[in-house]
Amino acid sequence: MLCYYCEKNEAEGYCDQCGEPVCIDCRVVMTLQNQIDYPLCLGCGNSNNEERGREAHAEWTRQEEIKTKKTKIAAAKKKAYWKPEAVEKRRLKKIEKQKLKKELYEKQMAKTIKIVSSMFRGMF
Repeated sequence: MLCYYCEKNEAEGYCDQCGEPVCIDCRVVMTLQNQIDYPLCLGCGNSNNEERGREAHAEWTRQEEIKTKKTKIAAAKKKAYWKPEAVEKRRLKKIEKQKLKKELYEKQMAKTIKIVSSMFRGMF
């Protein structure tokens, strides 16, 4: 039986995908990028490469769309971050935080002074 792809050589086996007889010369060779351990004819192997290429292109396009969306969102957030109202709000929040910290420190200091003075009450 002759190879259906080249129609010259004697077929050594059958293509795993289409089931046609294929010779050794018309089989897809296993490489690092194409690690198949089953017989495939060149026609089916090329169609598989095209499918993988289309899938890779679709994935790349999807990733680019996501990247574009993220860039737009980041630009909008950056613009909102530097608005005068937002800057003023953050500044007031920082002042309030400092005020609360100062009040806490004063309370702790008063408590510490009270404890220390009670320790030395009878000594002098």
